Amino acid sequence: PANLGFGLVEENGSFAAQLPNGSKVRIPPQILSEFRSNFENDWDEMQSFLEIAKDAQVLFDVGADKGVMAATFAALGSSKKAFAYEPSPSGCALMGELLSLNGLDKQVEIVPKVVAERSGKVSFSQEESGYVQVVPVDSANELEATSISLDDECERLGFAPDLVKIDVEGYEGEVLRGAEKLLAEQEPVICLELHLAYLEKRSIEPQEILRMLQQ
Repeated sequence: PANLGFGLVEENGSFAAQLPNGSKVRIPPQILSEFRSNFENDWDEMQSFLEIAKDAQVLFDVGADKGVMAATFAALGSSKKAFAYEPSPSGCALMGELLSLNGLDKQVEIVPKVVAERSGKVSFSQEESGYVQVVPVDSANELEATSISLDDECERLGFAPDLVKIDVEGYEGEVLRGAEKLLAEQEPVICLELHLAYLEKRSIEPQEILRMLQQ
C-alpha cells in the first residue's frame, strides 16, 4: 500500500529500512532477504509492530534470528533497549554486523541462548543455513544450548519488558510457561507468531497456547 510511512529504500546500490520516525536502518547485503520478508511480504505485521513499539521502552525479542526486529525497535529512539535471544551462532554473528553498522550495539544486547520453560540446557538442531529449531532429545542431529526463562531474565536484569516478540518455530508454549510471573505481574504487549505446522508435529493444539495467554 502507498503511504505506509515505512519501507525499504535504495541508496547508491545499498538498501536501508526507512522508519516512521525518519530514521533509517542500513542493511548488510547478506540479510536483505530478511528485511524484504519483514518490511514487504509481511508489511501488515511490521505496521502493527511499529505502532506498538513506538510507545515501548524495553523489548524482549525471542527468536531474534538475524536481528531485524531488534534493530528496528532500537532505531525508533535512543532511549529504547532490546534484548535479542538467538541460539544460532551464525545468526548472532550477522546480527552483530547489523547492529555495528547502525551504531545500535549499546541499545541491543545479543543473548545467545534458547528461551525455554526453565533455565539450564536444551537440545536443538541447526541447519546449514544457521536456522535453529528445538527438537526431541533423541534427534540424530542434536546439539545442546544454554536455556533461559524470561522470568529468570527479568530477575537477572532487575526490570521487565513492556513488549515481547516471540517467533520460535513451535516452541511457543515453553517460552510462555517460563514467563508466567512476567505475564501475570507486568502484562507486557505480546507479538506472538503461532507456527501451526510445528505445533502439529509436536502434537500440541494451538488452542492450548491461547488458553495459556487467557489465564
